[in-house]
Amino acid sequence: MLKFTENALYVKELEGEDIKEIKEEKQKAAKLPKMEDWLFSMKMTKYLENFVSAGFDSYEFLLMMMCSEHFMLNDMKLKNDVKIEEYEDRNEILTRLYRGILL
Repeated sequence: MLKFTENALYVKELEGEDIKEIKEEKQKAAKLPKMEDWLFSMKMTKYLENFVSAGFDSYEFLLMMMCSEHFMLNDMKLKNDVKIEEYEDRNEILTRLYRGILL
């Protein structure tokens, strides 16, 4: 995702948009929360160890997984790989990740 964002910002610069606006967007993209802070915001810190054990150690990595067509993070992966049994929790995590991509 970040690579895509950088490319999108680069295209905007070529089209003559305001450089200040581009810098502000880059700064906003750089302010991704830490994994534990993101889970804390959903009251799901109990899953931090599950994510780390499954190899998902950063929020940025989770967002990149959501954008990957080959390794997309989905409900089944959260259940089987991250060991999150509660459907409501998996649904909330995926919903928040989709929102993170759209921002």
